[in-house]
Amino acid sequence: RFTLTLRKRMAFTEGQLEHMALYDRVTDLYNRHYFEHELRKAITRIKREGKDGALLYFDVDDFKKVNDLCGHQAGDDVLRMIAERLKKTTRSGDIIGRVGGDEFAAILFGVGTPENAAVVADNMIRVIAEPFPTEPIESHVGLSIGVTMIPVDSDDSDTLLRCSDMAMYVAKSLGKNRYQFFSEEINNRIQRQLEIEAALRKALKADSAGLWVAYQPQVCAKTGRLMGVEALMRWAQDDGKPISPADFIPVAEKTGLIIDLGKWVLKRVCRDLAELRSLGIEIPKVAINVSPRELTRGYNIVGEICQTLVSFGERVGRFQFEVTENALMDDNGADVLDAFRDAGFSLAIDDFGSGYSSLGYLKRFQVSALKIDQQFVQRLPDDAEDGAIASAVIQMSKALGITVVAEGVETEAQAAFLAEHGCDILQGYLISRPIAPQQLIEFIRK
Repeated sequence: RFTLTLRKRMAFTEGQLEHMALYDRVTDLYNRHYFEHELRKAITRIKREGKDGALLYFDVDDFKKVNDLCGHQAGDDVLRMIAERLKKTTRSGDIIGRVGGDEFAAILFGVGTPENAAVVADNMIRVIAEPFPTEPIESHVGLSIGVTMIPVDSDDSDTLLRCSDMAMYVAKSLGKNRYQFFSEEINNRIQRQLEIEAALRKALKADSAGLWVAYQPQVCAKTGRLMGVEALMRWAQDDGKPISPADFIPVAEKTGLIIDLGKWVLKRVCRDLAELRSLGIEIPKVAINVSPRELTRGYNIVGEICQTLVSFGERVGRFQFEVTENALMDDNGADVLDAFRDAGFSLAIDDFGSGYSSLGYLKRFQVSALKIDQQFVQRLPDDAEDGAIASAVIQMSKALGITVVAEGVETEAQAAFLAEHGCDILQGYLISRPIAPQQLIEFIRK
C-alpha cells in the first residue's frame, strides 16, 4: 500500500512537472517551446490534408498600461481573460499558445483562403477590444496581428514565425489594433529596415559616415527677418544618394537608435553653431525635434542636453525642443517636458492639429510655439475649411500668448494669407529648403 501511494504521488508530480514544462503558468496555454513543436506537426498535417492553414501572431497593444495602472496581478488576470476570449474565436481543433510576455500565436486548420483567416483575425480584434474588468479602472487593450498562410508562405516553422512576426510589426506601425498579411513586399521592407539599422549603427559609431544636419530657416511673416532655424537630420550613402528620413527615422525609433541619434544631432548642431559664430553669424534660435522614445528616458535626457550645451559654451535660451501632440498626453513624457521647461528650454508643439491633445496641455506645459501642420497650409488660401482652421489656431494662440509657426509654406499666396491672419513665423520651401551650414551662411548674407 505504501509503495502504491508513493508511485501515485510520483506519477502526479511527474504529470505536474510535464505540464509546467509544456504549458504557460498564467494562461494555461501552450508555451513557446510546445507551440513550436505543435506548429511543426501542424505543417505536416496541413500539407497531408491539402487544405491551407494559417498562423496568426499577436501582440497585445498597450498592455504595459494595465500593469502600470492596475498592478501586475491585474495584468496576469487580463492575460488569462485574453486567452479565454481568443479560445472562443477559434475552433476546438485549432491551437493557441502564449509565446512571449504579451505575445500570443494561433494555428488555424483548414481555413482555405486568406479571407477566412481575415475573418478570424477581425473577430479576435473585436473581442479583445471589449473592456476588461480590473480595479481601480477598466482596462482597454488591442491586438496587432501578423498572418501567414500555410504552406503558401512557407512550410518551415521558423520561417512562418519570423514572417508572421514581421507582418505583426507592420500592423503596429500602421496604427495598431489591426491585422496584416505577410507578403514579399513586407519581407523586402523588413530586410531594408535591417540593412538601414546596420548602416546607421555603423554611421553613429564612426561619428560621420554620411550623417549631417540640415537647417531650414524660419522667418518673420511680416518682415522676413530670420527668427531661427529647425535642425533636421540628413543621411547620405557612400555613393552620395540620400536616405530619406521617412525611411531611417522609424527604424531608429523602433530599435532605440533614436536616442544615440538625438545625442549626435545636438553635438553636431553645437559644432555648426560654433563655426557660424566664428564667422560673425549668430542664430537667434535652433529648434530640435525630440522623439517620444527619447522622452521615455526620463530626466536623464534633460541633464545630458544641459551638459552637452555647457561643454560647447552654448546658452539654454537659444534652443527650442519640438514634440508631437501625443507626447503631451503620455504620462512618462509629461514630467520630462516639465523638466525641459524648468531647465529654461522653450517647447514647441510640432504638427499641431494632427493629434488629439487637449488645449489644457498648452497652458500646463507653458508651450512657447505651435507649428500648424502643413496639411492645413498646402491648400490655402482657396480651401475655406483649412483657412478657418488655420485662422482659429492663430487666434487661439494669440489669446494664450503662444507664437505660431506655419510649416510647409510654398507659395506667396499662402504666406500672404497667413501674415494677414496674424501668423508669426513662416517655414517652408518658399523661404528655403533645408540646407547645409555653408548654404545657410549664404542665405543669411543675402
